[in-house]
Amino acid sequence: MTALLFCFGCSESADRALDEADLHFAGFYADYLVQSGVDESSSEQVTDLDFDTLDSLLGDHELSINQFNQLTRRYQDDPLLWKKVLQQVRRNLEQKSSGEER
Repeated sequence: MTALLFCFGCSESADRALDEADLHFAGFYADYLVQSGVDESSSEQVTDLDFDTLDSLLGDHELSINQFNQLTRRYQDDPLLWKKVLQQVRRNLEQKSSGEER
């Protein structure tokens, strides 16, 4: 019975579309990767972003630090949702690299 409930929860998460907060987080995370240099092929020189830059990035994506923390906890509890967010981050990065910023 427990396995059935667990699988039901998994399929529910897998079918669920990203909500507005998830999309804001994905936008923030993509921009964070770009600004820190993590998205570049030669990631030898990764930049640590300071608090003001991170705070500005959060604001640009309409996220507070509390919302950010709530979302990260939600993603820790729901790996399938985290996977969907990362797929959105990848799409955002692809759009940025092709010059199609939204």
